[in-house]
Amino acid sequence: MTENCDPNLDIAAINYGSNEIGVILNNVNGTFTNRVNYATGSTSPYSIGVGDYNQDNRLDLIITNSGNNSMALFLGDGNGIFDKSTIFLTGVRSSISFAICDINKDHRLDTIVISNETGAFDILLDSFGGFANQRKFSTDSSLQSVAVGRFNYDTRLHIVIGDSENNGVDVLLGYINIGFVNQLTLTAANDSQSRSFVIGDFNSDSRMDVVVANSGS
Repeated sequence: MTENCDPNLDIAAINYGSNEIGVILNNVNGTFTNRVNYATGSTSPYSIGVGDYNQDNRLDLIITNSGNNSMALFLGDGNGIFDKSTIFLTGVRSSISFAICDINKDHRLDTIVISNETGAFDILLDSFGGFANQRKFSTDSSLQSVAVGRFNYDTRLHIVIGDSENNGVDVLLGYINIGFVNQLTLTAANDSQSRSFVIGDFNSDSRMDVVVANSGS
């Protein structure tokens, strides 16, 4: 990721034990600056993502805190420096994974957060660096990871969730006013305990495929 305005890739990593994130900038010559740490403002940071949440053409950082039902947003200044974290409640406990996308087509980044404790996921709709609206959905699944993609030809983003309890992934097809009209479970194998997955067009047929990693087999 490029956290300052140069074309070089930088590093941002979570420090789970100290409740911090570390930012390391690229010096171009194969070396990096000393790490700069930022307090997350909450407990047990778990996942990290990058996006321009306040539409200032500068990358921001967002993390989930698995110790409670919150996320932390760090707004970037374009020079590799980030503001103090702003905490947002997600509505789901033990938030371990999230996906960044524009799910309601308003040209703002939204965030989908899942809980591996409750089987629920929360959609947080962005409002220029804040989250003005949240939609919570419950499932009977053991959620492990989440991503978005297009799996039919209706131009809408669909949600894919890794489900270790049902040994596969759940695909939530279509939405009407940020609701879902269908759920399809794709089973990998018995006792596979699916954890994570990758979405892509792996056979070049212009259709999205899913590759699932299983911890039980």
